[in-house]
Amino acid sequence: MTELADAVASALLEIGWTVSASGTAPPGEHHFLLEMLDGGPGWPVVAVVYDEREVVAFYSVLLSTTAEELRGDVATYVTAANHGLLLGSFEVDPADGEVRMKTSFRSGNVADLADELTAQLAFNVAVVAAYAPGLEQVLAGEAGPHDAIQSVED
Repeated sequence: MTELADAVASALLEIGWTVSASGTAPPGEHHFLLEMLDGGPGWPVVAVVYDEREVVAFYSVLLSTTAEELRGDVATYVTAANHGLLLGSFEVDPADGEVRMKTSFRSGNVADLADELTAQLAFNVAVVAAYAPGLEQVLAGEAGPHDAIQSVED
């Protein structure tokens, strides 16, 4: 691992997350699957360290796949959710419908890595927790994307 990846892994352990390598990463990247030691979110969180760009990203994975017939509604919901976000963004993989929330920051601009990791993870998890119920409504056919957004943003 690189110095940055080591520092991120150590800081994540320090702030209460378990860290394990996650699959094979492309050159210049390090992927870590995270779990919170005392509970934590009910979905996978992956940290990715991009060495050359000195960027650390967190991905909360809400769904690993979405049925093809629902991807349009899911994309509309995610787009509406992103409209109000100042930081981070939801993403939908067009190939399989995976839905994830991404937050990231440049590590070179950070005075205290553990503090920044804590803030980024807390924000990521809070946004997912706020918007997941609306996504579940869309997937269950209980609401259209616009009504679902309205239900979580009101």
